Amino acid sequence: MVTVIEPNGVVTDGYFFVTGGQSSPAQITVDGSQVKVITRAKSVAELSRLGDDRLAGSLTSPTGITFSITLTRVSTQTSLAKQAQAFDPQSLVGEWVGTFVPKHSPGAAPASSRYTMVIKRVAEPKVFLHVEVAGHLQWGFDGIGTLDGNRLTYARTELTIYVGDTMMEMRGSAAGGSLSAPGFAMERYITLYKKK
Repeated sequence: MVTVIEPNGVVTDGYFFVTGGQSSPAQITVDGSQVKVITRAKSVAELSRLGDDRLAGSLTSPTGITFSITLTRVSTQTSLAKQAQAFDPQSLVGEWVGTFVPKHSPGAAPASSRYTMVIKRVAEPKVFLHVEVAGHLQWGFDGIGTLDGNRLTYARTELTIYVGDTMMEMRGSAAGGSLSAPGFAMERYITLYKKK
């Protein structure tokens, strides 16, 4: 997933995931029709543009195994962030479910936890919410967040809201040692989804 490409070809907001898996930030660069992706697991994808909506090439795992891959664009929106600016704040109310993973993992496979946020009420700019985290450690808390455009902040956590045709998504991070990540020294990535 790519939402922002700088003039130098570096993607400043890029994620990579396999369908059905969790998304994680990736290092993505664009050079003309060539796209290079380095995933958090250190797999490398080298892709070429085939028209406006397809990329094709190879994905090489950290162990040297290479696969042929083809990617097809599923959203033709110019900018998910722009689209998110026009969303109805009341559409945030409900259950959001996703993952909670370390930003910098010293191991090869970072442990993820299930992150559930229930937004009970929105009275702009206040957002009344409850969070539950289930995994190696388990905890929960009630909080009041602040909505500013398409950004929601609470308990040293900042999430950006994206709106698709059938799904809403929030992506961001929680500071280590915060109420969202007690007992963790490192920052944690959060990705949440909600059906519209």
